[in-house]
Amino acid sequence: MASLIRGLYSAGLEIPVLAFGGGATEAINELVSTSAPIPFYAVTPLAGPLDKEEIEEIVQKVKAYDSNIPINVWKVQSYAAANAFVNVLKTLDSTPTTDELIAALENMDYGKW
Repeated sequence: MASLIRGLYSAGLEIPVLAFGGGATEAINELVSTSAPIPFYAVTPLAGPLDKEEIEEIVQKVKAYDSNIPINVWKVQSYAAANAFVNVLKTLDSTPTTDELIAALENMDYGKW
């Protein structure tokens, strides 16, 4: 995660970063607020346990896309994070401002991604 954040900062990209799990460390929090500041960084509760139905749904969708893709915890969590992000985007106008996107991410319902 630290390498990704440093890369974003070095490239001059000012985009929101929504992380899960390993992105919640003191070192990462310090990095994003000091030497590699980014405009918005949040860690979601998406790294929590998914129930059996959620996992089966994700595996089914990934396999429908490409049956050769091996499934692991990172793919399941990444799919859940991407799906949550897309669902937040669907609640916004077609051209949301950065502030609108940040507010939507901060207020999203993580109960069902």
